[in-house]
Amino acid sequence: SDIVIRGNVSMPSNIANMQGIYLGAVYYTNVLIEDNVISTGMIRGISIHSGSNVVVRNNTLIDYAGEVHSGTKVMGATESYGNIQMSYAGEAGLGADLILQNTDPNKPFYYGDYFANPEAGRGMTLKDLLPKSGTLAESMGAIDTIKAFIE
Repeated sequence: SDIVIRGNVSMPSNIANMQGIYLGAVYYTNVLIEDNVISTGMIRGISIHSGSNVVVRNNTLIDYAGEVHSGTKVMGATESYGNIQMSYAGEAGLGADLILQNTDPNKPFYYGDYFANPEAGRGMTLKDLLPKSGTLAESMGAIDTIKAFIE
């Protein structure tokens, strides 16, 4: 209980099958996970087995296109908002979180329309995740963490 995970970056350049933040197998209370940047080919970008008052906000989760899964998501939070996460084209959209897709550049919410170069895959850097001007990526996700690590 009483856990804060904030301001971390996980961008493994040599593997795509590493989970992001994974809190499993027990019940968690009073957890805040915010301002983290995670790129992976796995579905569990941020995953909590079970808990209460588990808030996940303002994180950027980028899926490596064509690697393992077709999405990298927040799973198991009691509150999730302000995050940018990846999913299948049919789930892409805007709600409390911005859900992008990386499978069809001709469909709405394509991640290449929001970031400088998210197609970089395993070689991705934080500069590749700088938001494009005028997009929601300028105000959602872990933009402060991205800028802090670049500057």
